[in-house]
Amino acid sequence: MKNKFYGQGTEQQIVEAYYNVCDANKRLFKVMSKQQLWDSYCPAFNFELDEDELLAEALHRGFVFKLREPNTYLVNPNY
Repeated sequence: MKNKFYGQGTEQQIVEAYYNVCDANKRLFKVMSKQQLWDSYCPAFNFELDEDELLAEALHRGFVFKLREPNTYLVNPNY
């Protein structure tokens, strides 16, 4: 079953959808820590940004959304 907000919706709708789906469907969402985000995407920035700078840029661009849990970010499915 595909989540109805996957690939569409506002930041709030996407984050709410993440918390409202059953655990089996959470696999439709990509969740990362700050370290995982940096490990995966620092090459795209030629290693010029540290973890905090890359996270700030990702949040600013709307690439990730902050979740309630500490150091947990939801990758925007619209990217």
